[in-house]
Amino acid sequence: MGANPFLGVFFHWLGGLASGSFYVPYKGVKKWSWETYWLVGGFFSWIICPWVLSSLLTHNVVGVLGQQSGSTLFWTYFFGAMWGFGGLTFGLTMRYLGMSLGMGVALGYCAAFGTLMPPIFKVFIPSVPVQETIVQIASTRPGQITLGGVAVCLLGIAIAALAGLTKEREMPEEQKKKAIAEFNFTKGILVATFSGIMSAGFSFALTAGGPIKADSLKACFLHEAAARGVAIQDKGRLDPIAADKAAVDLAALGLSAKLGVKPTFGRLIEAIENGTVTSMDVASSGGGIGERWTAYATGFEKIKTNQDLATIIKDLKDFSLKEVALGIALGGGDVIALHKKYDLWQGLPVLVVVLLGGFTTNFVWCVLLNLKNRSGYQYFASHLRPEHAALVASANAHGSVDENAGAAKSAASSVGANLKIPVLANYLFSALAGTTWYFQFFFYQMGTTQMGKFDFASWTLHMASIIIFSTIWGWIFHEWKGASRKAHGLIAVGIATLILSTVVIGYGTLRNGGQTLHDVIKMVFG
Repeated sequence: MGANPFLGVFFHWLGGLASGSFYVPYKGVKKWSWETYWLVGGFFSWIICPWVLSSLLTHNVVGVLGQQSGSTLFWTYFFGAMWGFGGLTFGLTMRYLGMSLGMGVALGYCAAFGTLMPPIFKVFIPSVPVQETIVQIASTRPGQITLGGVAVCLLGIAIAALAGLTKEREMPEEQKKKAIAEFNFTKGILVATFSGIMSAGFSFALTAGGPIKADSLKACFLHEAAARGVAIQDKGRLDPIAADKAAVDLAALGLSAKLGVKPTFGRLIEAIENGTVTSMDVASSGGGIGERWTAYATGFEKIKTNQDLATIIKDLKDFSLKEVALGIALGGGDVIALHKKYDLWQGLPVLVVVLLGGFTTNFVWCVLLNLKNRSGYQYFASHLRPEHAALVASANAHGSVDENAGAAKSAASSVGANLKIPVLANYLFSALAGTTWYFQFFFYQMGTTQMGKFDFASWTLHMASIIIFSTIWGWIFHEWKGASRKAHGLIAVGIATLILSTVVIGYGTLRNGGQTLHDVIKMVFG
């Protein structure tokens, strides 16, 4: 029981498949400007799908969001909005560097910042809701393996970017001018840096939304427990600073040898769960926090012989959620079954807030383009205006805007053109594209639940899978046709390196749970 990182990798790959595929339905949209079909698809991506699926698969979404602190909601929303800026500026990266090189550079920045910054920030800001700092991760062999996997992934992204640059350098001059007429390496690197950092905001938003995730699973547990007659009191989340201070005070009373030179509340709970610290060790600690960890230690000792149950409770990332799960178990409830039912869906309410932030940025930009291009009528019109008949619009895999899109061409060139808009088909294709786009983060959240303490590596896996499946679609659509053996060889090595990185990260996460290579083989092959 507990985390299964290879299942997590599989979910991340499904998310990458969705991300690398969502733009395909947009090819079926006819006679709509980019801003029109992007906003229609966006309503499904950012509003409809998050609310519908989180409401269906979790309990009391409105109540869970309503009990969050203003700080949690603000930062989750804010970083979602910053991610929106990253997606919109991604197009300029393509404009100055070309598609292949631009995507490799921008996603490389996005992977590095989104993966490594949260545990690095935790060194300086302990309240950052990730389980371990970068120093703590690097101090263990499983952590070193996982960080090595992240490094392999970044190497794979760099090789993929080199393959793209090689391909573009080998393009015929006429085709090169058409594809990257405004090639500017300096501008491109600066824009790619901004785009990559802003796009990494999604990873920060998911990190900031950690309390929402924990409270969502807690709400599901409490609802199911109440339905089965198991009365459990939710004592609420502890203040992390006060909890750490209490742990330091406890260590000073004689437990410093067991809690290390830098005792924290998290290390105390981990020591209790591992049996290093017993209920007798903490029984003399006073105060409300002391009473809670003493009760937890006493209760955990009663269920620790049930390894599956103990593993599940250990893997829970919030102390109040651990308390609820332990209380249900002691009251005769089936925590294993509850966890199996709701574990994969606990992150869905977080997406409601994150994607609202992304919706805000994209909505404002699309409306501004609707006003600028006078294309707002297209949402409900059955026929295109003559001045828009020759309109050319496009979107890439990150929803960027081709700045030439929406520019009205001469009406004379469209004389006799078919101006009828296939309204129903356009809405259906846009809805399909938007829903497919949403599923990249639907599966992403499922993947993070299986990565244990090293869920910080989920973002790297997500970026790697996007490149893998985007490249596959590129092959299907003959984007690599005419490229040299060198370019084909580089992209093949890059993809193989990215696949290797996912295996290394998955193995490092398994090692963190104490599994051996024999356990890994047994898990994969039964």
